[in-house]
Amino acid sequence: MPEPMQTRLASRKTDDSSQAGHSTTKRGVISKTILKTSYSSTTHKPSSIHDVKSTKNIVKNYGRAICNFILSPLFIPYFNDIIKRDCETSLTLEEFREYINERKELVDCMDRFKEMLIPSKKDSQKQSSFKKIFKEGGIIFIKYFSVNWIYHGRVTYKEAHLYFRHKMLRRLQNPELFTYLKSFSKK
Repeated sequence: MPEPMQTRLASRKTDDSSQAGHSTTKRGVISKTILKTSYSSTTHKPSSIHDVKSTKNIVKNYGRAICNFILSPLFIPYFNDIIKRDCETSLTLEEFREYINERKELVDCMDRFKEMLIPSKKDSQKQSSFKKIFKEGGIIFIKYFSVNWIYHGRVTYKEAHLYFRHKMLRRLQNPELFTYLKSFSKK
């Protein structure tokens, strides 16, 4: 006669060394242990100099990567779609690339990156359109191309850039709220 399921599970013994990252409960059911990273909490206090260094240049790196993506041939079909969908003025790809090329090296902090996203009252119609296209290009880059850039590029702190990817996406979608990237809590 077959043995009941609970009895078979209870009699099963697993070796912890062969099941790395797993633990055994009283009934013999294997459950995964949850590993916490240093970026897992919502309020993050850097525990070391390594944490501070890993997040120091994230905005700058993402801003320059977005500019490089926009200047690459990969962006051409997206540019054409954005122009057809959103822009009222006639813009050429060469004009837009020239605009981005002029400002590419200026993206070194959050404020300058934010300036490239939000049209101001003193901007011309063409500059406002450029900023709108830049914002859409940044969203496309972060959604579809940033993981490849992080893993196959020269990014030193890959885990930190991957963690802040969604925060950068939210800040690109709502650039008015782009005042900080990570919050610190004092304990």
